[in-house]
Amino acid sequence: MLDEQGRTAMSTQFTKILQAAARNTTIAAFMLAKTVFNLRMDGEKSLFANLTGYDDQESVLHTTKDAEVEQYMKYVNDSKVKEQLGIPIPDKVSLEKYRPAINLHLAPGDYFNNITDMFERVLGSQKVLILNGQMDDIFPPVLFEEYFRKMTWTGSAEFKEAPRMPWKMEDMQYGLTGYVKQCGNLTTALALRAGHYVGFHASEAVYYAVKRFIEGHKYSDGVENSINQGQPSLPSS
Repeated sequence: MLDEQGRTAMSTQFTKILQAAARNTTIAAFMLAKTVFNLRMDGEKSLFANLTGYDDQESVLHTTKDAEVEQYMKYVNDSKVKEQLGIPIPDKVSLEKYRPAINLHLAPGDYFNNITDMFERVLGSQKVLILNGQMDDIFPPVLFEEYFRKMTWTGSAEFKEAPRMPWKMEDMQYGLTGYVKQCGNLTTALALRAGHYVGFHASEAVYYAVKRFIEGHKYSDGVENSINQGQPSLPSS
């Protein structure tokens, strides 16, 4: 999506963001928003949008929001819908109006926190499923793979050597749902053609993946052999 010049520009800006985060995560959050997330702050497009021409980041396959997503956003912002959901003063409350403020409020304590130690501890005792969309340009799957390979946990050595397996569902139009890799407590699944909204772009695949994970079944070729010792523990809400 980027040429070499664009890649250099993004890399330079990310270096500045990391340096800013060491001093003030709120400032870094503003910089991140203007670099990656196309929130139209000050009426300006993000650096990513200017370099790629993409007005939306849900998928590499689409430069703008899906029509269904646009309709959903209109639906949930309808005053009657908000009133039925119990939202006070529905005519005055707009999700899109407050989205930038919400993002910037959450970002300092979210995007700039290193969770590696916590994640490694979780993998030591709990079964975890990570499901990504192949075309996600916000959190590219290749970066997740790099991150997992750098972690140290029970099973990490085996995970680095474990092969990626085809993941299939019956009656799939394209014959292949995606790929899956499983070792120890960690299972990673990649849904083909899905973007950042993986639950929307590949809803059947997500349901299938989560169901099989909970039931402890393999993902390929319809084989129902158990891959887990007992039932996985799910995080409490």
